[in-house]
Amino acid sequence: MRKRPDGKLLWGLKRHALPGDMWEHICPGCRQTTPVYTHEYLDEHDKLVFAYLCEKCAQKKLAEWLRCTDRTDYRIYEHITDFDEASVYHNQYNDEETLTITRWSSKQRQHRLQINE
Repeated sequence: MRKRPDGKLLWGLKRHALPGDMWEHICPGCRQTTPVYTHEYLDEHDKLVFAYLCEKCAQKKLAEWLRCTDRTDYRIYEHITDFDEASVYHNQYNDEETLTITRWSSKQRQHRLQINE
């Protein structure tokens, strides 16, 4: 069993197969693609908010955090990261952020996405 990092969750992404009709779900980032990740993050009032992101926008979110910038004009990614879960935690005692990335095996991915359907 793995240990969860200390601190509060700033944002997280988790690959998810959304059930049912997908017409009501669209990625808020690009506004044109069906999402494959659930996105949870803290808003300005420290309230946990849930949304959905497509593969491209999830990659962009991860790239922005890794580059320590809020730029949103990334058009070409140098590296595409194959991940199923990514979370960033903030530890207020030492003012650091911790990124955890999880990649499921292909068998796990198939099983988990079938369960969610």
